[in-house]
This record gives sequence, structure tokens and C-alpha cells, in this order.
Amino acid sequence: MVRTLNATLVCLALALVTAALAASPAAAQQKLSEEQRCTGGSGITADTQITACTALIDGKRLTRQNLAVVHTNRGVAHAKTANYSAAIADFDAALRINPNYARATTNRGSTNFARRDFDAAVADFSQAIKLNPKDASAYTSRGLAFAERRDYDRALADYDAALKLDPKSVLAHLNRGLVWEARADHDRAIAEFDIAIGLAPDNTAALSARGLALSARGEFDRALADFDRTIALEPDNANYFDHRGNVWRDRGRFERAIEDYDKALALAPNFAFAYYNRAQAHYLSGRFKEALADASKAAQLNENAQALSLRGLIQEKLGARDLAIADLRRATELNPNLRQPAEALLRLGVAAKPN
Repeated sequence: MVRTLNATLVCLALALVTAALAASPAAAQQKLSEEQRCTGGSGITADTQITACTALIDGKRLTRQNLAVVHTNRGVAHAKTANYSAAIADFDAALRINPNYARATTNRGSTNFARRDFDAAVADFSQAIKLNPKDASAYTSRGLAFAERRDYDRALADYDAALKLDPKSVLAHLNRGLVWEARADHDRAIAEFDIAIGLAPDNTAALSARGLALSARGEFDRALADFDRTIALEPDNANYFDHRGNVWRDRGRFERAIEDYDKALALAPNFAFAYYNRAQAHYLSGRFKEALADASKAAQLNENAQALSLRGLIQEKLGARDLAIADLRRATELNPNLRQPAEALLRLGVAAKPN
């Protein structure tokens, strides 16, 4: 139940999507007109924006060009509320009116990305690139979608294209590093993260990504320094405490690890990863009852092979053979390629499936 490149990419990409979807003119603060509320901006809720845009559309007084803009604005507001189908419908309406409206195409791509339709996102960002080939962010966005499809060569090509247009693009360097990390090329990954951090020293996403890569390379002191920095910058982010806890755990400092997992769970009580990681720390330090409670909570929040495998190992340590076998068998059912539960079942002298 460890984080993968894809999980990290999604977190970073959703930040990009949020920024893209929020990109609309700021409204005045007092006596706002319907048009001003429809553009969104500071202090305007998504529901208020939707209502205002709907009133303008229903009023049937807009020119076709302005109607495309208003549909796009309403689509952005729908996407903010995660009503992706309504958002796509509005972007489609805008593009029927003006097929060359790059803003509608880009926002539709961001929305398709957010709903994890990466093929559609690639198509939209490709169209956006045709309409606006000098826009580095369009290449970066398409690169993210390619990376989610594990089409890493194309992702790298897009990040390279983005950097030709904007050599100081922190996001392009960061995402290029994540692709190298996915390929277990820690040296290249860290080099990219170094550049990103050099351009933006307080960028917590880059610091966290470098910390994870350094930890994977066994450079625990440097990894801890990066996570210390991310926590100082964002003390309310549970992920960073969880990451730092993993470094302490991998160094064998289980008490320090548990302290960080405790902090992560205080900030995010339903954080399945932190429960799983704390269960590992308890297990490795011989506190099997505490480990069982955490592994059970992790499996309850996110049933997966690794959580069930760990709980099965803990049940075995506690002498609950039947419960251990049930968990280990379920783990192999969920992921037949996971070695740990298969080896444990072999050690227990039972088959992966009941006769």
C-alpha cells in the first residue's frame, strides 16, 4: 500500500487542473452585475457563478461569441463542484459555437483529466496545442495525461517541448523528474527536482518529490531535511508527516516514525496510508496488537492486497491462524503477483485457494 508515481502525479496534476479551472477574470467586490458574477473570481462561489451564467444563457441576449464564453465560465464552475458531466456539456456547447476557442478546449481537457479520462484529456490538450502552439502549459498538461497512461516517452517529449518554450517552468522540471523516478532512474529524477527547487525554493511538491527520491536511494538524512522543510512550509499537510515517518521507519527509528504517523492522523483521521505505515512500524517493533488495530483500520478504509497481507502476517504472529489464512488468501486474490502473502501461505502449509 505504498504510493506510486501515479498517485503523486494525480496530486500534482489536480493542483494544475484546479488552477486551470479557476482561471477566469476577477470580479469587483461590490454591486456585482450578472456578468461579473458569471466570470467567477475572488469571493464568488461556484454556485453563485453557475446561477449567474445560467441567467445570462436563458436571457438569450448574448452574441454567439459571448455565449461561448459564458458556457465556458459555467463549465469551469461546474468543474469546481466536481460535476464533471455538466462541465463537459458546457465546454461542448462552447466549442459547438466556436470550435477554435482554446480556453474551452483547455478546460475540457483539465476536466477530463480530473475525471480520469486520460485519452480524452490527451485529445483535448492536443487540440489546444494546435490552437496555441506557443503555450508551454498545454504541453505540460498533455504530458501529465500521457504520464497517467504510463506513456512515459511521450510525456517526456511534451515536458521537453514545454521547457523549450519556458525553460523556467517549475512544473515541467518537476513532472519530468517524476517520470524518471517512475523508471527508477533516481539520479536523473533528483537532478530535475534540484532544478525545480532552484527555481522555486519553497515549492513543497518539488521538495517532497526529491525527498521521496532521496529516500529510495537510501540518502535518509537528505530526505529528512527535505521533509522537515515541507512540514515547516505546510504544517497542516498530513502527507508530509507520513512521508517523513516512512524515512524514520526505513532507518529503524520506529518511535520517531510513529510520532509522525500520529501527527498525520491527527490532521487526517481517515488517512489509510498513514494507518498502514503506522501498522508496519508497530509490527517491526514487535507491538502486534497495536499493529493489528492499525492494519484493520487501513483495510477498512481501503481494502487492498498489501493491507490485508500485513494484517494476515500480524494475525499469524498473534496465533490467529485461521484469520491469518483468510486475510492472506484474500490478498492473493486481489493481487496474485504479490509475493508476501503467497510466501506466508506456503510457510503455513496451505494453498492460496481453499479446496
